[in-house]
Amino acid sequence: MTPLSTDERRALALLAALLLLASAARWLERPRNILDDAPEIDVAALEQDSRAAKDERDVAPRRVRTRSTTRMPADSLDDVASRQTSGRPSSPPKQPTAPADSAPIDLNTATAEQLQRISGIGPAIARRLILRRDSLGRFASYDDVDRIPGVGPALLARIQAASVIR
Repeated sequence: MTPLSTDERRALALLAALLLLASAARWLERPRNILDDAPEIDVAALEQDSRAAKDERDVAPRRVRTRSTTRMPADSLDDVASRQTSGRPSSPPKQPTAPADSAPIDLNTATAEQLQRISGIGPAIARRLILRRDSLGRFASYDDVDRIPGVGPALLARIQAASVIR
C-alpha cells in the first residue's frame, strides 16, 4: 500500500471532524425523558389523600343515576338554531303521537315493516328490536326496549306512544 498524501490526510481529517460535529448535534437534539424535569412525588401522601376522599364518598349519601332526558327532539331547523344560541327550544316540543292510520303496534308480535312505521325507526333499529325481543323471548316492559343501542329518550317516547307490550 502506498502512504496517503497530505491532501488525502486533510480530507480524511475533515470528514472525521464533520462526523464528530454531526454526532454532537444529534446528541444535543435527542428526545429527553419528560420525567427528568418532573418534581419528586410523595406517593404516600397521594395514597392518604385518595383514602380520605374515598372515605368521604362512602359517608355521603348515594345518588341514584338515571338516564338523562334533557335532550328533546327538534321539531324544525329553527328549534336547532335557537338551542345553539340559547340552549333551550323556542317552543315546547310536540308530544309524540301514534300513527293516525293504524292501531298501536304490539312490540312482541310486530314485523320489521310494522316497526318501521313508527317515526324514527329504520331498518337497523327494527332489526335490533326484533333481535332483542327474540333473545328475551318477549319484551316485558319498555325498559327492555330502552336498553337497545340507538333507542334514546326521544325514540323511546315515540315507541311508547305508537305501541303496546302485551
